[in-house]
Amino acid sequence: MNFDMIFNMEITQKWQLQKPDNTIEKVSELEEALKSKSLDEIQKLLQEPDTLRSLVVRRGEKSKNYKIFLDGFDLLVKEKFGPGENLMSMNGKDLIDFLHEVGLPEQILAEITDVAYNNRNKELFFKYLRIIFENEENLKDKEMFSRAQHNLASWEATVNKDFQKSININRKILEETQPFGREVLVQKAKFGLLHGKKLRSKDKAKDFNEIAASMEKLGFFEGSVRAKQEAARAYLELAKNQTGNLRYNNLDKAQVLALDSLKQSIDIKYPNAEINSRRILANIYSEMGKKKEYQRKTISFGKKAEKLANDYEYKTVA
Repeated sequence: MNFDMIFNMEITQKWQLQKPDNTIEKVSELEEALKSKSLDEIQKLLQEPDTLRSLVVRRGEKSKNYKIFLDGFDLLVKEKFGPGENLMSMNGKDLIDFLHEVGLPEQILAEITDVAYNNRNKELFFKYLRIIFENEENLKDKEMFSRAQHNLASWEATVNKDFQKSININRKILEETQPFGREVLVQKAKFGLLHGKKLRSKDKAKDFNEIAASMEKLGFFEGSVRAKQEAARAYLELAKNQTGNLRYNNLDKAQVLALDSLKQSIDIKYPNAEINSRRILANIYSEMGKKKEYQRKTISFGKKAEKLANDYEYKTVA
């Protein structure tokens, strides 16, 4: 895969990542606009779907991108509704009407749930899920409801460990999205279903590889990176119960996928994925044996992963 080309692939703009240098520029512009309280500039920056997605995926050290995104939107809310209002106090319908009035994308609501999910901010997460769920008829973007459902499914699986509930939600998303060709959400739902199901590791590895290929074909690289990680994890689990050449063949498959996902996560500047790729690699090399080379790599990848997790305030455990 030539990663010089990935930022020009055809994909719905709200799922597209900017080139990393462009995001650095947008972060700087948003910081300056916040300092000067330039509401027009803040509004202009938050009108760009790929800027919103790139800010959230790339999060920034100490989650800086999250903070300036939320602060910028909160400032617009206060200007419109008064200093007594904020992101947590707003009525959902009023907030959606405001987005429509000033030309801000409804995508902002979904990105806020992503930020809250990544920071494990339960109050903010469920506030914005309720806004989306209770105002479905007021939303122009019909993907919004399914995207919110997927975030809920992720919360159920990752935070509540209720995998059956997550599976049920993702099945419903598939029913809602497949007939309309909403392919990114289709693949995300398939990922969620597979993540929650109890399948043989061999089958999981095969299915996650297929999802990764489908996501890559769509140009949805933040998703394909994660699917490759899960395929690598499945090969690792498969190898743990094997011996001889079969064991080392599957460890090698896990290593190749994890290294590929690491390279891609660095190329697209996706720190969450880079952290998880490094953690998976540390586990793979630990499983490979007691050779000094493997022990060194286990320590090296593990230490780097935890340093990045601290730098980015990453709270999801691989």
